Amino acid sequence: MIPLNLTLKTVSISSTLALGLFLSIPLAKSSFTDQTKNSIQNSLSERINQPFIGDLEQIRKRRVLRVLVSYNGTNFFHTIKGQRGLEHDLIKAYEKYLNRGPRKELYKTHVIFLTRPFNKLFDELLAGHGDLIASGLTVTKERKYAVDFTDPYIKNVQEILVANQNSPVITKLEDLSNKQIIVVANSSYIIHIEQMNQALGRLGLPSIEIIQANPILEAEDLLEMVNAGLFEYTVVDDHIAKIYQHVYNKLVLQQDIIFHHGGEIAWALNKNLPNLKHSLNNFINTYAKPGKFLGNSIYQKYYKNPFWVKTPLSLTALDETPCLQYYFEKYAEFY
Repeated sequence: MIPLNLTLKTVSISSTLALGLFLSIPLAKSSFTDQTKNSIQNSLSERINQPFIGDLEQIRKRRVLRVLVSYNGTNFFHTIKGQRGLEHDLIKAYEKYLNRGPRKELYKTHVIFLTRPFNKLFDELLAGHGDLIASGLTVTKERKYAVDFTDPYIKNVQEILVANQNSPVITKLEDLSNKQIIVVANSSYIIHIEQMNQALGRLGLPSIEIIQANPILEAEDLLEMVNAGLFEYTVVDDHIAKIYQHVYNKLVLQQDIIFHHGGEIAWALNKNLPNLKHSLNNFINTYAKPGKFLGNSIYQKYYKNPFWVKTPLSLTALDETPCLQYYFEKYAEFY
């Protein structure tokens, strides 16, 4: 689990690193003065931080694709060798796809990852503070009222009950009556537990008490808390629970207690952006959907091989990396 006193630091440093890593301002080949650096920072900072909603053509002109992510141990995280995660790897592959062909560096579109708490992702997208959400989102009809989704890149997801080994055994829905379940704030799990509560109500039984976790906590953090006995139950996607069983040996995956089955995971974007959606769908259906080599290999890397979940998340790597000067000088070579 990410130490709470360090998580916000990671977010802010990540944004600073982005200014250097994905610099895309045309410059003459010259020595870097403080004024030049400030001009670069200000111009890119405006494109990152000012509200903007536009289709692919406008994004290409801005040369920046802002991807909203949440920080966790499978989708997006930092290591001493750089950023990693299923969403990171897929989006970086899309960046290459977007810039395919003899496109000069001057005209390439660069990805910038913006880390946010999970419960802030949709608000940030709708406010124009990001172009895309890539954070293991389950497609729901409630979410589709507000945003658009790409074609899924993970299918047949089950939302299952996960218990501590010392918790009372749950064999049927009625056993959950009057029990507490902790879940990720503003997640699809809440919607589906509420549907179960309606079924309990029809049986005349007390409902499940839904505890929304601190917004900064992810499903992986809640699994650690259940493993430690701080809570008895949580609900998560089955592929997340299965990989973390390699780390937390006190978890019991109750795969017969399913809150939602056949789920689909996709990227979210604002409505009425047909060209961006078409480009993303072409990439997913050609390279990233289930059965395609890229999608299969990245899924295996993060959700079948337990190496990364057994490796502590690195928060010091960012402090050890010079933030801006190296990247200003590197990208000046192209301009």
